[in-house]
Amino acid sequence: MLPLGDGSYFASHGRVTWYAGHSMDAPACGGARPSENDYVAAVPKMLASKCGHHLLILHNGKTVKAKIVDWCQDCEDHHLDVSPSTFKALAPLDVGDIKDVHYRVLAKSGH
Repeated sequence: MLPLGDGSYFASHGRVTWYAGHSMDAPACGGARPSENDYVAAVPKMLASKCGHHLLILHNGKTVKAKIVDWCQDCEDHHLDVSPSTFKALAPLDVGDIKDVHYRVLAKSGH
């Protein structure tokens, strides 16, 4: 992961899957349980310190912004698990697993 001058990071060759239901209960970053309609993400432990930051996720010319609210214990580095709404902004849910996405962890101010 490469740091950028504005305090954000950029990583390529990531992967995105989606989660819903009881998996969204008790997010590790604290706060209320997000809904499946919220634009949120669970991240691997390498990004656990980024709770409350936003991700900018890019795939096939589509871009979506999601807030980091949870950790994904089964995710390897550069694997993001996102809410259904976030996933649908990139591809239909039945795709299930999007390979070769690019994402950027935005600085806390949202730049």
